[in-house]
Amino acid sequence: MRATRPREAPCNARPLQREALVAACQIPCPVSPFVTQVLFRSVLSLLRSLAVVAGAVLPPTWRSLSLGGFTLVALGLSASQASRLPNLPDLLSLRAAPVTFIPRIPGRVQVGALTYLSGLSLSSPNPNFGGLSGLLADEPDGQLTVVTDRGYLLSLAPRYGADGVVLGVTEGKIGRLPLERGLNQRRLANKDAESLARSPDGRLTVAFERNDRVRLYDRDLNARTLPKPVALERSRWNGIEALTELPDGRLFALSEGIKRGGGLRAWLYERGQWSVLVYKSKPDFSPTGATLSPDGKTVFIVERRFISYFQGFEARVVQVPVDKLRANAVLHPRTVADFPAGSIAQANLEGIAAVKLPDGRLSLLLISDNNFVPYLQANLLLQFAYDPQRLPRDPNQPPKPVAKPRALAL
Repeated sequence: MRATRPREAPCNARPLQREALVAACQIPCPVSPFVTQVLFRSVLSLLRSLAVVAGAVLPPTWRSLSLGGFTLVALGLSASQASRLPNLPDLLSLRAAPVTFIPRIPGRVQVGALTYLSGLSLSSPNPNFGGLSGLLADEPDGQLTVVTDRGYLLSLAPRYGADGVVLGVTEGKIGRLPLERGLNQRRLANKDAESLARSPDGRLTVAFERNDRVRLYDRDLNARTLPKPVALERSRWNGIEALTELPDGRLFALSEGIKRGGGLRAWLYERGQWSVLVYKSKPDFSPTGATLSPDGKTVFIVERRFISYFQGFEARVVQVPVDKLRANAVLHPRTVADFPAGSIAQANLEGIAAVKLPDGRLSLLLISDNNFVPYLQANLLLQFAYDPQRLPRDPNQPPKPVAKPRALAL
């Protein structure tokens, strides 16, 4: 939301500890992620080979002990590799209050292809909690990863029901994303993180607004800055607001307001270069978050339109097939759901993530940014079930021909 933001509240960590953390995070990593993957696989292969040898040459008692030991070590390495969350320094206490989709009307509400499952209003005594802008839900244990307007990275641990519905969030961790050397670490314009994506090796790609740029962080939060699309050289409020990584490793990014070809400018990043696309959606709506479906075939995008400070926003969810994403393409997203006026989804929705429910259905999680103005806006976590059979008619496709009535035989 383009509004004057309040002054930043002081970090609850002591200054010396905070500066030490920032300095430590900026030390370049001596080993590349590719080399790390190769070393991990080599060690795991060696352990498996030793287990086979032990099974062949050792007595039965020692054989069982050695196989168990090798198995535990291998599982420990695999588990550490599967957990891709960075080691964030500070614990985060959270309060979660349930919210209904339509105020004072409980129950599951159907909107387009989405069914409302649950909603929570999140708050915390930590002054750095708020401004939730980008969301990931791809951790094996169900944890959520969030970036904020003040340059913080959060790991939230929701409580799920047996049906996969989010019931609460009471704890998490928080840490500051390190910025480039030489930048003012406290200036809001330098650390306004708006969207994020994750690679299979655990690296996080974060797009920043105002001082527009895209940063790539490894699991130790060592970072490098990617080349900047030319259009971002002149942008300060309309840069990359939605970002996701595609199955082939390309990054798909959407601008909030940079015009091109009767729509908005979008990009694909591959092999160090950005190619341009055109994104044509509903007039006056801007994309604020994007996520890839678990099957890798669809990108879901949340959009918003600012109405007023008293009425809030209009919001909607759309989708684009991954096979349509190529250089110079003109994208016409298909509507998934238009959220009605008077619903909780009139909040400042900025993040979206897609996960599978235990019954195999697809679930969409949405978060909202309160802009650190809790008396006007809320940090919401909303969950919907997605049913492709209920997709509204696509206005971008020609209507099906109507069969001519047959003449009656006399």
